[in-house]
Amino acid sequence: MKDGKFTLGGQEYHLAVNNGPNHLHGGTEGFDKKVWDYEIRDDKVIFCYLSQDMEEGYPGNLRIHVSYELTGNTLTMIYYGTTDKDTIVNLANHTYFNLSGRREKIYDHKLRIKASRIACVDKDGCATGEKLNVAGTPFDFRKFRRIGERINDEHEQLAFAGGYDHPYILSDQTEQITLLHEETGRKLTVSTNLPTVQLYTSNFLEGGFPGKGGRANENRDGVCLETQFMPNAVNLEEKQ
Repeated sequence: MKDGKFTLGGQEYHLAVNNGPNHLHGGTEGFDKKVWDYEIRDDKVIFCYLSQDMEEGYPGNLRIHVSYELTGNTLTMIYYGTTDKDTIVNLANHTYFNLSGRREKIYDHKLRIKASRIACVDKDGCATGEKLNVAGTPFDFRKFRRIGERINDEHEQLAFAGGYDHPYILSDQTEQITLLHEETGRKLTVSTNLPTVQLYTSNFLEGGFPGKGGRANENRDGVCLETQFMPNAVNLEEKQ
């Protein structure tokens, strides 16, 4: 969220500034740091959480349900929320994928995203409302390409984000994202009903949380494919 603030219903709300001058991942204690209630129904687990009015600066009592259901090799995640006030919600999954089993970085993973445009970001990594046609740029993943092939190209948008950390505006209705590691034969296919996916290549992972087996994470150890609404959308409505 640009500058950690937004206006809704004529009222300005102020959020935690926790990513340079901006607000990121729900604030100082985002939903990933909360203890959720849960229930298990057959092959489905449903997590529930009540975010109380003005928690992290957001208006409204927001009750969220997130279900995970495994059917064969398909994991289905469904987000559902209700609130008693006008508010903004943009939930996303932030899993770091490495299909090699972390035997190598993600440079040789092949990626395809059905998107002809990305949303540009500013020097602080926040969406500006401007769009970039991916044709002829390092951002073109319309056909399978190694993630590392052009990640270090000289391009203003790559320099701003330290690599890929951009919303891709999806242009298909199903199987919009595919990640492939040819050596192991592992493939991840993502379908979503949300309009964008944030491609993030762990540009700032080093020195953060420990990974699998307690091993310290390093930059480019994983790739995130965060399906969501456009980041900072409430401040960009006139440019959408």
